Amino acid sequence: MTMQLVQQYSLMVQFLCHMLGPNYEVALYDCSAGTPQVAAIANGHITGRTLGAGLTYALEKMLQEERWKTQDWQQHYGETSADGTLLRSSVLFLKNRQNALEGLFCISFDDRRYKDLTAQLFALCHPTEFSVLDISIGDAFSGMPAPTRQESRQSVVSSSLTSTIDEAVAMVLGTTDRAFERLKKEERIRIIRLLHQNGFFSRKGAVAAAAEKLNCSKPSIYRYLNNMEGIL
Repeated sequence: MTMQLVQQYSLMVQFLCHMLGPNYEVALYDCSAGTPQVAAIANGHITGRTLGAGLTYALEKMLQEERWKTQDWQQHYGETSADGTLLRSSVLFLKNRQNALEGLFCISFDDRRYKDLTAQLFALCHPTEFSVLDISIGDAFSGMPAPTRQESRQSVVSSSLTSTIDEAVAMVLGTTDRAFERLKKEERIRIIRLLHQNGFFSRKGAVAAAAEKLNCSKPSIYRYLNNMEGIL
């Protein structure tokens, strides 16, 4: 990557940082001079990356698999914040006219602030034992009969829990494409440990969702968690 390109992309890093706000980290990697390293970064406190830092585990795996040869970007893969929180990240592969990789343009989003604000907002309306899953949209807005409360709850829970598991899988494996029945035991344990550290199993239905998604039994999940309690 030429110095001129680095300067142009660095300006874009700062621009996007100001536009998106403090919950987004924007980083530029220069891959043209041997080992890829951070050439520009904004809000680096989110992951702890600084100028000159190397690739993260997820990015390194993407380059090993040469994904940039068959796609222009990778959306919604998992990264980890400086304090261990799961982030949603995306990367644009910067290539020259010969389709050779010159750089990586990365954006990582920390959504904790929005989750906290959402919880506080609903707490104003439901000060005790409230549940956002009890809220449904009527047929006047959807144009179709509204689902029953039970049906609505099941679909929302399934989508939310599954999305969280997918993010953890992407963080551990670098992809969500692996067939879950082919997970190795140590990979499954790493995924469960990451979910546990982020408070996933305090949510209703989490154990059942993890057991179904990771292709193991609920007793196995509880056994993994009990073993972890002694080492975390």
